[in-house]
Amino acid sequence: ASDFTAVAVLRAQATPYRPDADSDKPIAWFRRTIAEMPPQHFYLAEEGRALVLAGRYLEAIDTLSTRASLRTFDLEFWLGIAFWKSDQTAEAREAFRRARRRNEYMMAHAKPWPGLEAFLKPVEEEAAAEKKAVQDRQLRAQEQSRLATVAEIETRVRGFQFSRAAADYAKLRDSIASPSRKVEIDDRIAD
Repeated sequence: ASDFTAVAVLRAQATPYRPDADSDKPIAWFRRTIAEMPPQHFYLAEEGRALVLAGRYLEAIDTLSTRASLRTFDLEFWLGIAFWKSDQTAEAREAFRRARRRNEYMMAHAKPWPGLEAFLKPVEEEAAAEKKAVQDRQLRAQEQSRLATVAEIETRVRGFQFSRAAADYAKLRDSIASPSRKVEIDDRIAD
């Protein structure tokens, strides 16, 4: 717990909103801490954050891209900021894509950085398109499953098992999200 308290204090000291902030103190602490133990991604992300806030973008890129093997949202976000601030836009966009896959609320983290929201707009649009594609695949899979189930139920209807078919249609109706499909099932149950 004391390490996390120290990190919180150092984070406050490395903030861009304090003109009197001493960015070297938190950076030195993170480097000492990391040197004393196997690299922990939390500390690497915080060191990278402190380097970015100190305007030491190339050092941040080195810290976040070469020393950390686990890719977390914080690592990717701060790496993206470092690339963006050093005008390496292709690398920044790729880091932000990876960060966005780990946290759908990335735009909230971008607000303190003037111009970053506009830069991230294409990344957000791609993420929205990916999400829609996944939803479309899920709907298609649900529709295929529904069609297979309908075929099984209709086999019962042809075998004069009407009450069992109606019960199966009622169960199917409860599992369907589409209002138009529910109407079709209601019509079929009435038949």
